[in-house]
Amino acid sequence: MKFEDACIKPSITLKDAMEKMTRNKKNIIFVVENDKLEGALSDGDIRRAISNGVMLSSPVNKFMNINPAFAKDDKEAKSLFGTYDAIPVLNDDGSISKFYFRDEKKYLLIEKEDKKNNADKREDKKTPETKCVTIIPALNSSSSNNIFLAKINGTPLISLAVSAAKNSKHIDSSKIIVCSDNAAVLGYMKKTGIKNTILLNKETTASGDLGKAILYSLDYAKKNFNIKAECCVILKPESLMRTGEMIDNAINMLKGNSDSVFTVCELPKYLNPEKTAIIKDNKTIIVLKPVMNSDTKENKFFLINDLIYVLNIAKFERTKTLISESSIPSITSWDNFAYLENIDDVETVQTKARIFFNQP
Repeated sequence: MKFEDACIKPSITLKDAMEKMTRNKKNIIFVVENDKLEGALSDGDIRRAISNGVMLSSPVNKFMNINPAFAKDDKEAKSLFGTYDAIPVLNDDGSISKFYFRDEKKYLLIEKEDKKNNADKREDKKTPETKCVTIIPALNSSSSNNIFLAKINGTPLISLAVSAAKNSKHIDSSKIIVCSDNAAVLGYMKKTGIKNTILLNKETTASGDLGKAILYSLDYAKKNFNIKAECCVILKPESLMRTGEMIDNAINMLKGNSDSVFTVCELPKYLNPEKTAIIKDNKTIIVLKPVMNSDTKENKFFLINDLIYVLNIAKFERTKTLISESSIPSITSWDNFAYLENIDDVETVQTKARIFFNQP
């Protein structure tokens, strides 16, 4: 367990915090902003929030303990052993220097490396950035239905995708590319500082094949922007509720033998496709028969939500498909899902997006 694994930002959702705690196999995590301790969040805090009907897309800062126990040195921390499951140790300026976590019958020390010993680590962090290119495709829009410039709580849809990319630790801002068949979208992007833009022709976008647009953009980026990469992150603006941490998680899941990583969310039972029917000629109704899981007596269904794709570029150039049998799903919350397909739907997603992005 690394130092960063014990921390989350105040704006992180309850869902993301819960997933991080599960990965860490700890029942508490600390809320940190600018290296300063802001609070602590336990699994009990999350359970109480859920039992009160709180959405998992809500930020943790509304439910955290703002007065968690801490120590000023190792001696004081050890005196608290047995009383707390985790103890942060603070420096004189209030920044966190280390954590002690209860690990069975002992306490596990997780220490923050000093700047002198952290030079190699910083170089390692740059490695994934240089290997990743990010493509934000704004496809099939029109002057009458230009959803990508539509504002969600004051921010254009396309800018939400760019902002999420810039908040990722693994994405190099200089390797963010926006491709579109709409010159107005690209013109706006240039005004906001995005230099790498690609105007797609009708032949590339007519079929609606996202993979075709990505292949063209990758080739164009090599030839015109001198951008070469091993993996490609795709962020469709229409699926808008994502964070930099969600992107980092998907990137980290891409392994050597995997073709890609793609995000999904579990469908609630009322949207279960086993409960659907086909109507022909307004007469014949064919009810789809459920295929039950022999172990659990029920199936779980997941929606490919288009939030994030991470592609192994070499494999993608061979298969030309975003998802294959060798792809890995990254599960996100249904509460975080909203898809803007038509400009008339802007008002519908405003409230949900406001909660997700912690806006007043």
